[in-house]
Amino acid sequence: MSEYSAPTKQTAIADINTTPLIDVMLVLLIIFMITTPLTTHISKVKLPIPGETLLVKTEAEQLHVKIESKSGVHFEGELISLQELQRRLAQRVGQRPHAQVILETRPDLPFETSLIAINRIKQSGIEDLRFAELNPGFVQTSQSR
Repeated sequence: MSEYSAPTKQTAIADINTTPLIDVMLVLLIIFMITTPLTTHISKVKLPIPGETLLVKTEAEQLHVKIESKSGVHFEGELISLQELQRRLAQRVGQRPHAQVILETRPDLPFETSLIAINRIKQSGIEDLRFAELNPGFVQTSQSR
């Protein structure tokens, strides 16, 4: 007869099998290595150099709108409301459809103020809207007519 050994008490193995974890990590690494070059898209963009100004000759009438406060805007040197600005710009679009608006704002004004003015200008029918930053020391005093 064969000899049998007495049953031994089995204990839990405290080691973690890392082979499946390493396999999954290698598969993910390969997937990322393949997809990363596909998602990288290089676009050549010519950025303006600060302080350099471009002179653009246009045939369109340029209208200057300056936002200096939340209460109103300066249009042609006159302080008016945003509703009045929209009405006057709509009149100008009727006279000259290719009018160009240059919107000048102070950098310390809330963005919402500029956004409301942009919406009013677009609603008036202006298609060519350009942006400029007011000089921080700029103060204009004019009276409403």
